[in-house]
Amino acid sequence: VICVHGLNPKGTVSHATHTWTHKDGNFWPRTMFPKLFPTARVLLFAYNSAVIYNADNAEVGDHSVDLIRQLEGHRDAVETSASPIVFICHSLGSLVTKKALVTAKLNDAYQQIIKSTRGLVFFGTLHRGGNGASIFKHGARALSVLSGQPTSTLVPILEKKSTFSESLAKNFQRISGDYRILTFFEKRKTAVKIGPFRLVTSISQISIK
Repeated sequence: VICVHGLNPKGTVSHATHTWTHKDGNFWPRTMFPKLFPTARVLLFAYNSAVIYNADNAEVGDHSVDLIRQLEGHRDAVETSASPIVFICHSLGSLVTKKALVTAKLNDAYQQIIKSTRGLVFFGTLHRGGNGASIFKHGARALSVLSGQPTSTLVPILEKKSTFSESLAKNFQRISGDYRILTFFEKRKTAVKIGPFRLVTSISQISIK
């Protein structure tokens, strides 16, 4: 099981674990999975998804290649290259994972990962972007001006019908039939806090079936 986090608005170093931690402190991949799937190996993929604070210039393609390389290296090291894979992804992490699988499909070196992947679970994913992402982007830019910090290159791709999200959706659709996919998304408005700003957005989302 590979857990892939999403955007990191606050730029915290613990975002990879915080994403999957309940407010009561329960890090559920560690507490729940061993009970439900005793033989499963649970991994976290951490990458820099900071919006402003601690942001870098890496793009989704860079993170997706890093994901697939690290996963291949780990599976070879622990001799589990044939074990089945399930990705659990939140927000931007879903796009990183989808891009990784599209990239791996075209590379002979990663065919075992493609063959081993059984399913994907998406939480709050903007498969084709959303209107709320534009509001989020403008808020991030405003905070960037005030703080003097550069903004991440990751936010614009979440805008509705962005070139990247449209291209990825079409490419992933070609291979999505090979996997079992489960998607969860909110229908209520969500408040997102970035620095001193609190943005309330209503995001329309599309599920892959």
